[in-house]
Amino acid sequence: PSDSIWFEQQLKFSDNPVFSIDQDKEGFLWFGTRKGLYNYNGIDLTFYPTKKTESESQVSNWIWKVHTSQDGTLWVGTSNGLLKRNRHCNCFEEIKLLDNQSSRSPIWIRQIFEDSLGNLWIGTNYGVYVYDQKKSEIAKYPLKYELDQNDEYKIFEITEISPGKVLLAFSDGIRAVSNIINSNNRNTAKQISNIHDIEGVKAMLYTPKNEKLWVGSQSDNTGLLEYDFASDQLNEYRL
Repeated sequence: PSDSIWFEQQLKFSDNPVFSIDQDKEGFLWFGTRKGLYNYNGIDLTFYPTKKTESESQVSNWIWKVHTSQDGTLWVGTSNGLLKRNRHCNCFEEIKLLDNQSSRSPIWIRQIFEDSLGNLWIGTNYGVYVYDQKKSEIAKYPLKYELDQNDEYKIFEITEISPGKVLLAFSDGIRAVSNIINSNNRNTAKQISNIHDIEGVKAMLYTPKNEKLWVGSQSDNTGLLEYDFASDQLNEYRL
């Protein structure tokens, strides 16, 4: 108990909500908060500015997601853009998305997921992008999916269920897509029988050993769900 009290007093996040936590290859903890990015080395809590000057970029200090890729790179999703940490200068580089130049509202990066091929899936309020780490190239994932235009393909969660299949949680349910991008045509987001209409998805975890998908939802009608791919059975748990 004394350790937990000391930890709480040292980090002082009482008035600063924490949205994401990740641990890098060196064992340091990274916290994405409403007021910026923080690093904790076990002793000191350090604020990391995500831009060099106020005028340099429109990137926000509101951090939705922090993710360390397999090569040790720290990725940061903000309420107005995607950042990549450059360990040589200990600074952050902004990864430009195609829609960044449009006149519409900022792109919120809510999810960053790395698939088994090493691609980063970037979930935003305007659909999903895929970053090829080998080529250092990012592209909008072309979706063929009927959705209310007001929702703009908002992506709330991402996970992988096989080397060729990724699950995306939209505002109105979960769809499966291929992680091989067809650049000439739109990729179909396919329904999965018992989970295609689950709303309010906030968390997904796939356990390959028993082929089950765990889904956390904030919908009034659902809570914690367990979907068995082998039997096509959906179980609901009330917490």
